[in-house]
Amino acid sequence: MSNPPHEDLGKRKFPQGGDGRERLHAIFVTTGYPSADLPRGNIFTHRAIKVLSSEINIEVINLWSWKHGRRPFISRREYDGVRVVSLACPRLPWQKAFHINALIQAHFGEYLVRSHLRNADVIHAAALYPAGFVAAQWARKIRKPCTAHAIGSDVNFLLPQALESLPYPALWRFDGIACESDDMRKKVVSLLPDSRNVRVIYRGVDPEEFSPPDVRADAVAPHAPLRFLFLGGFHNWDANDPFYNVKGGPIMLQAWQRIEAQIAPDVLIIGGPHVDTYRARLESWRDSLSRPDSVSFLPTLQPDSVPAVIRESDVVVIPSLFEGLPNLAKEAQACGRPVLGTDAGGIPEAVLHEKTGIIVPRGNVDALASGFLWFHTHKDRIKILGLDARNHMVREFSWKRFSTNMMEFFRAAIETHESQA
Repeated sequence: MSNPPHEDLGKRKFPQGGDGRERLHAIFVTTGYPSADLPRGNIFTHRAIKVLSSEINIEVINLWSWKHGRRPFISRREYDGVRVVSLACPRLPWQKAFHINALIQAHFGEYLVRSHLRNADVIHAAALYPAGFVAAQWARKIRKPCTAHAIGSDVNFLLPQALESLPYPALWRFDGIACESDDMRKKVVSLLPDSRNVRVIYRGVDPEEFSPPDVRADAVAPHAPLRFLFLGGFHNWDANDPFYNVKGGPIMLQAWQRIEAQIAPDVLIIGGPHVDTYRARLESWRDSLSRPDSVSFLPTLQPDSVPAVIRESDVVVIPSLFEGLPNLAKEAQACGRPVLGTDAGGIPEAVLHEKTGIIVPRGNVDALASGFLWFHTHKDRIKILGLDARNHMVREFSWKRFSTNMMEFFRAAIETHESQA
């Protein structure tokens, strides 16, 4: 990689790695990490860490709940070459105690992981809340630079609630915040106006893992069925829950029901989290269609099976109401598949309207239905949209660019911290 040499990273000197270069040592604080039993847990953070670990030394501190007799306070393991320290803290069992539990993790956990924190050049959280809040308290106590990633759920839901319960600026002091999209950056600046070094840094996509099929017809045949793919899942079906419909699943079902007869013989493939949980409800909806055979359901997918599922589709549907920047939008395009997406979060930053996909207003059933119809009547455009989507991802959303930007981000954060010391 053609990243900046690490001797340029501020005034501080970092320990040498096996390649003879000075390497920054970073602690990543997360609230989930993959394991042999749960390979999907926070897989996107793991992929970013694997890319960055070729440039810097990284250790993960994974926050989770302590269970008497079943889980020690501290345990250590290695996953796919990454050192992981699992910190289990006591937690109050009530939903309303969420912010109190973050304070417990910050206070109780710091004593257990202090030896790891002292060796770090920077403490970085994989999300602003709760991991970012905990990391900020640790960093403040031991006077270390602290940075965080702003993703979707933390900024859209958790952070505004946390600021109501913990509205003290000193508790939310970061030396840098890396945002998944410009939409996230604007929200972060609004919620945390005193923040420094707030940047947009898009996570990359692996163009080799997510690649088009080796062989594909020049264009979709005029009478062949289009295969629309939805992998957002159904996180819950309670309209009173703030996470209800966050990925747009119920709205997509309404849109498909309106036009499924018009776009025969096109099909919709549904997968993602909790599809099995709501399988009976989804099957009941499918049975109400004029073409029940136009819809099929996928079993729970493991991360390594996602590229093949995308390649077997023609258009990937992302009807979200709230987002940071969904990784699926990048993965689909890297596989040469155009996206039917909404204007939520950073989706329009990654999907170029009528160039690499179609963007419609979020939460609008009629607009989403029109999007399905657009692809049905423009089958001749799908191949060129997919080719442009692939080139767009390779050019603008590479892991190389992400790694370079993150190294510059950490350098600026360390310099900011040292200037404030």
